[in-house]
Amino acid sequence: MKRILLVILVLVLGVQSKADELINGSFSKLGLNFAYLAHNAGKSHIDSLHIALHYDSYSIFENGFVWGSDAMLGGSTGNINKHYPLQGTENLTSQKSPVGSVNLFFDGLIYVGYSLIRRSVDMPLYIGTGYKFATFLSVSINTPAAGQILASYLPIELRGDIRVRPRVAFEYLLAYDIGLSQSLLVQYDAGDNKRNLSMNRGYGLRLSVGGRYYVSKETFFYTNILASYQSFGASESATISIAQPPAGSSGTPGYLPGSAVVSYPRSSISYVGLRFGIGF
Repeated sequence: MKRILLVILVLVLGVQSKADELINGSFSKLGLNFAYLAHNAGKSHIDSLHIALHYDSYSIFENGFVWGSDAMLGGSTGNINKHYPLQGTENLTSQKSPVGSVNLFFDGLIYVGYSLIRRSVDMPLYIGTGYKFATFLSVSINTPAAGQILASYLPIELRGDIRVRPRVAFEYLLAYDIGLSQSLLVQYDAGDNKRNLSMNRGYGLRLSVGGRYYVSKETFFYTNILASYQSFGASESATISIAQPPAGSSGTPGYLPGSAVVSYPRSSISYVGLRFGIGF
């Protein structure tokens, strides 16, 4: 009996020793995105080279629980075809075709989950969920009205990093984002007026694969290939009005005072590119 208890004690201490060696602590990554962004909304098509700053911070606890947050904020100038993404805008301007586009894109995520597979130097498999928020806005020169998409999601994620050599690791992310709510903020009359419209829910898909090169125990440089797709439902329609400029004022060039029915059609954002950065 004593021998059995001794064996059990040795095994428990051995497991505890191994558990103490499992990776844990707080980690951060800071990177830059260089990507091709395409936004399709009905007949409208916008594309641009998008540059964004990305930051990811997370903690791995001794029991395997993980929580973290990441955010991406970027902008771009690009091309747009002959159609406004916010349908009805053409009725409020003498400029029937939009000229150029300035695009702002923000993506934020709070995530929680568990490391199913964890070793002393890496975390090969994490599964989790959280809360994801995204917003996209595109405006053109002298645009009388623009629609800003606001969307929230429930993500389901698989992610991890696998050390293949002492200084080299592979990392990946696979995610499906379930739409929770979406809305459209219509800004018009030089931004003096705003209107919030409901939208049908959509979804999102995200993929990231890449590698790390460690220059010290915890510091590394990394490169990722990024690919994501977000689908947005159509919005409800609303009537907006552009006010007549005050007497003696020329108003904004191209604006036609009056009313128009506007709406945002079913749309999507495709995002493909590279991310370079440092982890610590």
